[in-house]
Amino acid sequence: MSQRDPSLRGRDRELMHFRQLVAGVASGRSAVVLIEGPPGVGRSRLLTEFVRVATERGFSLGGSQFCSRDAGPQLDPHGEPAGPVCCRRADPDAKGRDGSDGESRLPVLIPQDDVKHGDEARLLSFWAPLLPRRYPVLWILARDTELAVGPARICSLPPGWGLVRMELDPLDGDAVVELMTDLLEARPSSDLVAMAADACGNPLLLVELISGLREEGLIAVKEDGQAVLVAARIPARVRRVCEEWVRRADLATRSLIYSAATCHPFFTVDEVADLLGTTVVHALPHFEEAADKGILVLHDDGTWSFRVSLLRHVLREAMPAVSRSACGVEEGRAEAVPPVWELLNERQRAIASLVRQGLTNQQVASRMGISLHTVSYHLRNIFFLLRISSRTQLSHVLGAESSSRRTGTMQNSGVRQRNTPVRAGRRP
Repeated sequence: MSQRDPSLRGRDRELMHFRQLVAGVASGRSAVVLIEGPPGVGRSRLLTEFVRVATERGFSLGGSQFCSRDAGPQLDPHGEPAGPVCCRRADPDAKGRDGSDGESRLPVLIPQDDVKHGDEARLLSFWAPLLPRRYPVLWILARDTELAVGPARICSLPPGWGLVRMELDPLDGDAVVELMTDLLEARPSSDLVAMAADACGNPLLLVELISGLREEGLIAVKEDGQAVLVAARIPARVRRVCEEWVRRADLATRSLIYSAATCHPFFTVDEVADLLGTTVVHALPHFEEAADKGILVLHDDGTWSFRVSLLRHVLREAMPAVSRSACGVEEGRAEAVPPVWELLNERQRAIASLVRQGLTNQQVASRMGISLHTVSYHLRNIFFLLRISSRTQLSHVLGAESSSRRTGTMQNSGVRQRNTPVRAGRRP
């Protein structure tokens, strides 16, 4: 069994490139390495490995081997002081490698993780006066991929500095199987590989998926050394990671992300905007934020999808709880059934009322001044939210709701949300 660190599977190209770069910096040419990628792709882990490789080659980590003649503060990713750094050897009488004076030409390594977009210029401009040109410097910056920013966006570099941009891609199929084998210490079965495929090559989710399945007893290793899936259930560890990714977005964008999870794998801005009862103009900035967070991705044909299918599955399973929360149901009362009307947005309520009156989809479209396609789309989502499948059931549910409101007693109509969407097909 290979003793290689599983978390570095699929990163051979980046490691080879970095070793070549380290040799160049050691010879006197400063450089900046920019590691980019979506959440969970392994930026921080690769940065840590780069630091190990460079320090083994004699790089001074953050100037820690230098004393304080003209010390200045280091900046953390948010631009705040993070401790002193020095630019000289501790012994000013010591001879350098060339024997000319007491200054050393030992290369300096400055790693910065989770750098925010736009902070690169502040970091480099701050450090430039503190690091004499005679000291070769290797910056390693790691940050999220920001899709709204063009690939050429980077701060100006000092003359003679090189820039290497490494955008980490998801692991390919072979690397995924190798990673799973490392973690399981066994060969993964085809059904286990198929389940892992929903992680779309995201290393963090793959590690959390395999670790969670093992913790919850959902994987068994057969006598022939093959790991098989006992039950196909998304473990809690994966759900926590996915929900944390979504929580990084603002409230309106989180609502859009959860709504998008109820759509088909590929969806349009119009469809999600209709589902939210808003306009494309208002929805588009939230799509862009979701893309910047590495959650959604825009395709050439104008459709959108989740970057990681497993994230979409987790959010679809969580939708009932999210909807109850949005309706103001207190935490700890998840079993409560919210009032029917509160499950629908304003446009869905208007359409449901007209359908209850016996209007056809075409008549509803004419009455509301919207397209037939929009009416059908909203009606499918109404059926999904109310867990019904016909106009007759819709009339019955809304009739029971109206009756209970008139009497002042909210009776349980048996309507509950479900965690599987109504698929597009024939018009309701």
